[in-house]
Amino acid sequence: MISSALLPSSSNEKVAKVDSDGKVTAQGTGIAVIRTEITLYSGKIKTVSTIIHVRKPYIKITKSTEVMKVGDTFTFDAKGYGVADKEIQWSTSKKSRVVIGKNSGKATAESKGTDYVVAKVGDITKQIKVVVK
Repeated sequence: MISSALLPSSSNEKVAKVDSDGKVTAQGTGIAVIRTEITLYSGKIKTVSTIIHVRKPYIKITKSTEVMKVGDTFTFDAKGYGVADKEIQWSTSKKSRVVIGKNSGKATAESKGTDYVVAKVGDITKQIKVVVK
C-alpha cells in the first residue's frame, strides 16, 4: 500500500492549484509542476513530479463542408478542448442562408450566397465559411 506523506503541491498556483484531496484545478494558462511525496511499504519516501500544461480552451470543427447546394443538408461536428462537447451550440451568421440545429449541428442550405457556420461555448467560438450554390 502507498500512503501520502505530504499533501501534493503546485509550483505555480496561478496555473494549477491542488486541494487537500489531491484534486488539481486549472487556474490560468501556463505550466506548473505538481509534486507529491509518497511513502512506500519499505518506508522509503519517493517524490513524484507531474508537469501540467494549461492552455486556453478552444473548439475544433472536426466535420465540415465549405460548399453546399440549395436544399442540401450536412451535419457539422466539433470537439471542445477545455470545454464540454455537449455544451457546443451551433448558429449561422445569416439565418436565411443556412439554417442549423442549435444542438445538433445539422444544417440545411436555404438560399445562394455566403454564410458562416459558428460553433460556440460561452465566449469561445470557431467558425467556418460556407458557400451555398
